[in-house]
Amino acid sequence: IRRPPRSTPSNSSAASDVYKRQDNNMLDAKLTLSTDQALGDVGSTVSENIIDVGAYEDALGEEEHLRIRVEMSETATSTGDATLLMRAVSEVDETIDGDSIEFATTPALGKSTLVAGYCIMDVGLPVNHNRYIALYWTVGTADFGDGKINAYIYSR
Repeated sequence: IRRPPRSTPSNSSAASDVYKRQDNNMLDAKLTLSTDQALGDVGSTVSENIIDVGAYEDALGEEEHLRIRVEMSETATSTGDATLLMRAVSEVDETIDGDSIEFATTPALGKSTLVAGYCIMDVGLPVNHNRYIALYWTVGTADFGDGKINAYIYSR
């Protein structure tokens, strides 16, 4: 879980801080939805990873502080007027598809918007989400030639 640096010192011991940093580094790797994942061709795509949030409940703490961030890691290109519709979804099992419960969505985004560094989505996880969290997106009108995303769950 990515956390901003503390502005005030805490009362925890140095050994405890080291343990927490190691634990957080493990969680960082486990809470990645996509790493440089291509936007792809016309049709629907699921994020590289489907996160079992239930498996990390103790380490995650209060879920209302968790967020999903999706950003462009590579500028999108297309020979046509490609669009992207991004959804954050939850499900009771690992079956992510068009029927999964959507808790955040973007409007259709054109290729000119999807430049490296652009934040597609930064939303909080709803309190009553299902156990599994993923991204489900649809590319419309034309295929993307280039264009990749990074996506992860983090704590604010």
